[in-house]
Amino acid sequence: MFKRRNLYPYQLHPLSSQPLSEMSDRSTPELILPQSSLPPLLRYPRRIPTPELVEQILPLALQNARWRERYQQAVTHAAMVAQAEAALRVSLVLAIQNFAPQSPVPPTIERRPPTEPPASETPSPEPLPIPPRTATPVFGLGTPVTPAPPLYVSPPPHYSRPDSPAYEPRSPTPDPPSNSPRPYAHPGGDWMVNLDHLGQRQHDVMIPVGLEDEEAAPFFRYDFDTGSPELLTTRGRNCHVYARFLHARPRPYPCKVLTKRQRLLFHPQERHTPLVDRALDLERDVTLRAEVQHFRHNIKTGREISLRLAMLKEEYNNTRAMAHQSARRLAAADAATRIMGRVVEEVAEEDHLPQRILEPGMRSLDHNIEPLRYEEKCGWCRKPSHDATACSMLRQCLLCQGWGHREEDCRNPHRYCAEQEVCQVPTDQAYYLRTQLLCRSTIHTVPQG
Repeated sequence: MFKRRNLYPYQLHPLSSQPLSEMSDRSTPELILPQSSLPPLLRYPRRIPTPELVEQILPLALQNARWRERYQQAVTHAAMVAQAEAALRVSLVLAIQNFAPQSPVPPTIERRPPTEPPASETPSPEPLPIPPRTATPVFGLGTPVTPAPPLYVSPPPHYSRPDSPAYEPRSPTPDPPSNSPRPYAHPGGDWMVNLDHLGQRQHDVMIPVGLEDEEAAPFFRYDFDTGSPELLTTRGRNCHVYARFLHARPRPYPCKVLTKRQRLLFHPQERHTPLVDRALDLERDVTLRAEVQHFRHNIKTGREISLRLAMLKEEYNNTRAMAHQSARRLAAADAATRIMGRVVEEVAEEDHLPQRILEPGMRSLDHNIEPLRYEEKCGWCRKPSHDATACSMLRQCLLCQGWGHREEDCRNPHRYCAEQEVCQVPTDQAYYLRTQLLCRSTIHTVPQG
């Protein structure tokens, strides 16, 4: 093992003429110790023995931090040298000799003699003359070697077709077709000619031509990708496309209307629906299939709308029931008597409100018993006598919880009256006195004047 060359500018040697404390940072040259003066196990080629280096640095290590670091390195190196024999399992001298630097040996380059080219049956032309080249010395060999000339490779044969036509200049590539309309030209795709195998029109559909004229559509196609299939027609390529619903073609004789059982045959999502679909495939009538799809789509849409109507109807009646409960709490607080007294005695006498508001308001309190109308006729039953909010077909009776009548016309108004409670029927109800004996309430109210 070798002591690494010290990279610091300080060099310490035992044979130096100056003391170690007076040595300069840039002066002392490197000295080599004779090999005979060292012990046999501590002789390093061209280096200072580690123990002596430790002894030399020790006085300075106590004064200078840099020398203290070198002293620690020398001590560590001495410990490594002491354990080298056990670690490498060889003698220390042999290890030093094996780890000594050696000069590199240049590799030997083996040159093979050039091979002769294979003989060919057809004679080749004479090779081209090659200018002489100077010999290039090869690294590691004493005599230069002249490289062999390269092999001659004949050019590939040229093939020509004697019957090929001579080149003729062509006109430039025409521009792609524009999107201008081309009547009576086939539109392409799945468009069909509006004529059957007998030359008769399959669909008697007229399409406009210009501003006033019309003609039979020359091309058509079907669109079954919607809930209501459509018949698409056009005059030709890049022309306008006209759409109309595709309906079943009627028979040439009158037919009866469908019964309830027959209508059920075409309902969607039934157990027999796959059978009907297969029968439509065998019938091979596109218009009949389109009409069945129309019918099923409308049935399904009506079912969804009816569910929404039922939910809205339930929500509407729940809102009316909450308003009815609020009216009962107002009655328990005697709100009508208290507020009406304030209106007649105080509001009518003070000048807080202008007369244009006060006079119509007082007439309304004296004569009106129905709320104002907001519709000309009912939006549900179409009757002009009431609004949709008062329609008996939509609202549930708040007295008997029945349907089809209003609370004013209820024939069983005391159905939910209970004991130890106030009667839930107003005194101006049409059947209040007639059905009073059926009331189970033990607390009866007195009509207010």
